[in-house]
Amino acid sequence: MNDIKETLEQSKARTEKLVSEINQHIIYSWSEKEKLYVDAYFSFLRHKADLWIKPEKKAALRLQEQKIREYLAGLLGCGKETELSVMEEQIQSEASERLKELKWYKRQIAEANDQYVYHTSAVQDLSFLRASVKKENMYCNEVVDAVFGTTDFDQLILYLGRAVAGGMHVTENGHICIYPADPVAEVQGQELILKHPVYLYRTDIRYFEPVIDFRVRDGAAKLCFGYEWIAKRPAVPCEGEKIEKISFENWKKHKIYYSRGQSKGRKLIERLYHYE
Repeated sequence: MNDIKETLEQSKARTEKLVSEINQHIIYSWSEKEKLYVDAYFSFLRHKADLWIKPEKKAALRLQEQKIREYLAGLLGCGKETELSVMEEQIQSEASERLKELKWYKRQIAEANDQYVYHTSAVQDLSFLRASVKKENMYCNEVVDAVFGTTDFDQLILYLGRAVAGGMHVTENGHICIYPADPVAEVQGQELILKHPVYLYRTDIRYFEPVIDFRVRDGAAKLCFGYEWIAKRPAVPCEGEKIEKISFENWKKHKIYYSRGQSKGRKLIERLYHYE
């Protein structure tokens, strides 16, 4: 794992520098209108994804659509009664050149990263990774049939725990992770022995594209990239490695919790291990 960690951390440093430079260019080169048009375009993407992800939340979705409609009426100078699809077409037209620029930035991000994207699984001896069906990306701005992976080592560590526990919920920008069960069987020295082996698969980055988001908050425009990658194809070839333990050093960047079931109707969450 150490060689993977070193390679990914080097790629991450290059990518952070690149994304910072991209955002500086956006701040100083794009007009305020262009920033708002692209922000509105991504708001449309998130709304459409929400319609698929949360169809049962009809009241919240109606309120969300109303807010989008009111905002776009002011941005485009049209009436609130204008069809949302017409507004979307206008926004896409106004933002088209900058959206092409974002595609170019995605290619630059891919070039800044190493050759491989990584994926974890409880299933052994895979030669192909199969696409998830109708799954939302990390920014909830697209629902896709795709193979998902990451180039962030810290995320990989959490995903290895998820492969054991069967799920996870991450909050506080990745600093807190909650598993539905304890993924660790025992502690041996400076290593945590997993309850059962899991598998770390690597696949060629050329099959993938980076997942990005774009937001304007408090007047500041920002392209966001969280090291998630998707391959929009039925399957990608892969090579795997069995993982049976994880070092304390790699775990301690996160606050890890796991559920211990129900008590008086309230779920109890405990720290898995304390790092002093």
